[in-house]
Amino acid sequence: LMGLRARIRGWSKRKKIIISILLVILIGLGVAYALGVFSKDKKEEPAKPSEKYYSQLTGNEVAKDVSERPILGVMMENSEEARPQTGLDDAGIVFETVTEGGITRYMALFQENMPENVGPVRSVRPPFVNWITGLDSSIAHVGGSEQALAMIDELNTKSLNQFKYPEPYYRVNSRPAPHNMYARTNGLRDLQKELDYKKSKFENFPRSNDAPSQT
Repeated sequence: LMGLRARIRGWSKRKKIIISILLVILIGLGVAYALGVFSKDKKEEPAKPSEKYYSQLTGNEVAKDVSERPILGVMMENSEEARPQTGLDDAGIVFETVTEGGITRYMALFQENMPENVGPVRSVRPPFVNWITGLDSSIAHVGGSEQALAMIDELNTKSLNQFKYPEPYYRVNSRPAPHNMYARTNGLRDLQKELDYKKSKFENFPRSNDAPSQT
């Protein structure tokens, strides 16, 4: 270091000026390079679109946790004494078929919209067992026909039978039995977790786009 200083002192004034200028230029180039002044114009890559999640029932965009909820099915009565039903309008899909005496019954399926209470809840019948099992979904019901209950056992259907799990269910005084059985959906959801009935897995329904028909 002492030798270097002695050599620098021995340089002429002109040489010192030239070296100083070169050093300034080199430092400036280094700073410019670090700041990206000489980098090639790079096109900014477009931001990746955030992943979207959809309801298995309606196809509507929903939050990730909602899309992973297990579907909850509820058997609901449709006789005159049962109307108006509670929570039916929040269902993503509703199955309806004649049970007996020419009266239809509903199976309401819920995922994104979750009413606080649903009802009147009634017994299950064979067609509904086939449908709910095909959707790998739970079904809340108050007993059922002998054939339907046998099918639940045979198909290993995710049953939330009130006869076996009464906690989420309750009766109201404003209607006569058997039209007064209702259920709290929070209790049914808790029961799904307790029974390890996780996300429903089935082949998604075919969806069409919203483009208007050309005909």
